[in-house]
Amino acid sequence: MNSKIIPITTDEIDFFKRRNWERDGTKQEPDSWVNPLLISPHDWPPPKDWLEEAPHPNHKVKSIRGGVCLCVWEKFGKANNRALIDYFKLIIPHIHLPLDLDVDMNIIDGRHRLIAYKELNIICPVYIGRQRVMFGYCWRHGVVYSDGTTDMTVKNRKGHYDLLLRR
Repeated sequence: MNSKIIPITTDEIDFFKRRNWERDGTKQEPDSWVNPLLISPHDWPPPKDWLEEAPHPNHKVKSIRGGVCLCVWEKFGKANNRALIDYFKLIIPHIHLPLDLDVDMNIIDGRHRLIAYKELNIICPVYIGRQRVMFGYCWRHGVVYSDGTTDMTVKNRKGHYDLLLRR
């Protein structure tokens, strides 16, 4: 981790505010607030080798590794799962980032956020049994891969995806 972390910007906070609480243009409150240690308890703590791996963009395609947005890279100088978790630990004190759970309290979407909540030891908002979620990668264009290569042609994408396809 960098010795001096660049502070979270207003643009970052605003991006997460817009992204997380809306569904079809309307505000959607979480179904519940839960102690994160009760969610997917058998996945805790995460393996050290996983923390150092580059994140993968789709949980069903573990062989494809991705990168991180410029915000994460600029703060931590790494494109791995640990950097994403540490980034979320910076964001969460400003705005809560909901997780998606199945009815058995297992994480479906938001593993990096879940680990951040567990490490911060604060309750987290959850949606239970949703079928579609909104996604968005960053408010800026560009991605940095684990080898430090920056690709500014990657555009900020946002939309919805079906959670049932991620199981």
